[in-house]
Amino acid sequence: MACPSSELPGHQEAAAVTGPALSESPDGGPVNKDDEAGEGGARLADLLDRLARVARGLQFDADLNPAQWEALRFLGRANRQSRTPSGLAAYRCVTKGTASQTLKSLTEKGYVASQRSPDDGRVRDLAVSTTGQDLLSRDPLMTLARAARALDPACCRAVTETLGGLLQDVQQAQGWETFGVCTQCDHFRRGGGDAGAVLQDGGKRHRCGLTGEGLGTRDIDRLCINFRG
Repeated sequence: MACPSSELPGHQEAAAVTGPALSESPDGGPVNKDDEAGEGGARLADLLDRLARVARGLQFDADLNPAQWEALRFLGRANRQSRTPSGLAAYRCVTKGTASQTLKSLTEKGYVASQRSPDDGRVRDLAVSTTGQDLLSRDPLMTLARAARALDPACCRAVTETLGGLLQDVQQAQGWETFGVCTQCDHFRRGGGDAGAVLQDGGKRHRCGLTGEGLGTRDIDRLCINFRG
């Protein structure tokens, strides 16, 4: 499936104008571009809401509900520092108590493993269990992913970048955490840490400029609560 137009607008700042932008309508009368953009924004918001409802409906699957599926996906994608009740709460924009109940349910079902952190006994390290990984391989959201793969690759990239920018804008406007990966973070220091060190996965050690922690190739593609873009 190709893009509906030859060029999808990128996520860019609007140029300053001195007044309402006008163009010509099909009947020859003036069209206010600001009104046109407002209508387009409302239509997009409606489509996003409907798509979100479809996605939610798909996730009453196996023995999980949508909140539990989202939590399991988060734990599968987040780094160690973010795999906590507080991290999940920030990611899902819910209270810590709500996040803790979701994690408790996943642990009781055997999809999440929990053990005390070797660095701080007061903290528990959370990770997706082998059973949870098997379940994630049958993620119901793959239905949407398959539909997205039918798009032209360039169109898919443009949609992904545009929606990512839109999400970040809304999160920042609401004062919510904006999760992201190391390679796109202002804290990321490529090739830092012990310059000659090699991790077990064979990746050269990088470094987080905020925490000073060494990072391997498996770490830098994981979601982090300390992300700053």
